[in-house]
Parts: sequence; structure tokens; C-alpha cells
Amino acid sequence: MKLNLGCGDQKMDGYSNVDLHGSPDIRCDLMTFPWPWGDNTVDEVYMCHFLEHVTDIEKTLLEIHRILKPEGLIHFRVPHFRSPFAIWHLHRWPFSVFTPKLLCMKVPYQFGGKHLFKEKSLRINFAYRKSIAKPLEFLANFSPLLWDWAGLPISEIEFVGIKVSEKE
Repeated sequence: MKLNLGCGDQKMDGYSNVDLHGSPDIRCDLMTFPWPWGDNTVDEVYMCHFLEHVTDIEKTLLEIHRILKPEGLIHFRVPHFRSPFAIWHLHRWPFSVFTPKLLCMKVPYQFGGKHLFKEKSLRINFAYRKSIAKPLEFLANFSPLLWDWAGLPISEIEFVGIKVSEKE
């Protein structure tokens, strides 16, 4: 099973499209926990511009970790905090290129000290015309962390992670 969380009207083929609003396949309040999926039952969770809206990002990420099967994928796209797309009253969480790296670290004060995911890929994307975006993406993705650290433009961050088992 693959879930497209916070889909609104943006349905994806091959996924169960989930949201409280729009025209999802499954109508579900994703701000209320626990979600209706059992432990270790989902192969992939995809989210496009959803995580920046959640009320509790820690509970949301722990819930995603709970429902993903071992080696399951988390795939999300979020606006970069310096992007004009990030400045909106409904966005609760800012993201830098380093933010997904924090999901891959075992730190005592976050996520109950759990190591949730290991990085499969991290990309910088641009919302400019393709003739401009493609060369910028090519350069930026040589070293996304350095590009962000230097304060260069970024539209959005795309991350794919693999669920880490409880024992790791």
C-alpha cells in the first residue's frame, strides 16, 4: 500500500490519496492520531507540500514511522524557508536543506531519541522556468548543504528516506 498524504485534489495513480479536504480517495483528519493504518502496513508515504501545514510535526513523523513497513519509504517535498512560497500564514514549519538530515539522526531530545530514517536522496528543486531551473538544479544538487549554507536561492526541498528499524 502506498499513501499520498495531504493530497487535496492532487491525486496520484497507484496511491491511496488521503486528505480531509479536496477530493481524496480516503477522507481522514491527519492531525488526529493514531491514523487508521496499522503498524508496519504501508510501503510508501508521499507528501507534496503537506508537512509544512501539520500542527505537530514530531507526532506526524512518528506516526509515519509507525505505519511504514521495515525499509518503507518516506518521500516529501516542502518549500525552503527562504522561498517566497514558504511565507504563508498556513505554513507552520520552516524547512532548510538540513532539516531532513535531522530526521536521519538519533538525538536524545527529538523523536524520543529514535533514529527514524536513513537518507536515500536529497534534492533541491526550483520553481523557475525550466530553462533556468535545470542548470540551477544541476549545480545546486552537487552539494545541497553547501548551496543552502551559502544562502543561494532554493524553491523546495525533496527528500526520500528509508525507515530504520527500532533496533538500529
